[in-house]
Amino acid sequence: QFCLLGFSLGGLLAACVSARVQHVASMVMIAPTTVDNMCRFAASDARSNEPITMGAHTMHPEFFNDIRKLDPVADVAVHPRPTLLIQGEGDMAVPPSVSQAYIDAMNRRNVPLDLIRMPEANHGFSRPVWQNQLIEGVTSWLTSRTER
Repeated sequence: QFCLLGFSLGGLLAACVSARVQHVASMVMIAPTTVDNMCRFAASDARSNEPITMGAHTMHPEFFNDIRKLDPVADVAVHPRPTLLIQGEGDMAVPPSVSQAYIDAMNRRNVPLDLIRMPEANHGFSRPVWQNQLIEGVTSWLTSRTER
């Protein structure tokens, strides 16, 4: 069984891939960002044609022109499949309101969705307790999917 797993920008990409690949059995999205959220950071740091740094990533401004052509929120429900979404409630980079767009899109299409909200957890799940919760949540969910 093939499962897509993506964190932050990787969650956005997993949503896009899920619409284009039908043989994916399930998907895990951890603090998935959206195009609007990504472009919000770009707009606040745009300087002519200079690279834009977001966290650990440095991106060319053209990246944001390209990403605006994607619609991961719509893509996430094209081929409904069991999905786990994990969101830190203290995430300032991808606030819970951002991942809510994915939740709403999946709920509209009756996508089987499990949601883990982690109170106070930040974007990097930087505390050991959050890391352990994240690992346990993902492994338990994946194990339950493969035992079926």
